[in-house]
Amino acid sequence: MELVKTESWRREKLFKNIAFFYKQAELSGLELLNKAETPLMLGPIKDNFKLMQIHYSLKKQGFWIAAIREPTIPKGSARLRISLNALHTAEQIKNLTKVIAYEIKNC
Repeated sequence: MELVKTESWRREKLFKNIAFFYKQAELSGLELLNKAETPLMLGPIKDNFKLMQIHYSLKKQGFWIAAIREPTIPKGSARLRISLNALHTAEQIKNLTKVIAYEIKNC
């Protein structure tokens, strides 16, 4: 709670990172399932096998992106969940959107 009171820059930076992510996702042709503050949802990636291939490939490249699939959500609506924070840089976010777009297109 002390951080919330004394370090409002973190919240401001998080919102800037989220807005930047939306812009980069659009430029990369990624389909966003929601426009929420966090976490961000990409997809759907209808095939669970393809989703897991993308998930593991991203993990190998240093990106920790959650793979959300059945039974957590309905069959055929698998997706990637991205949680940004205030410490992510614009360069990291830009690289993330490019890598995800590549993986989705080529998996």
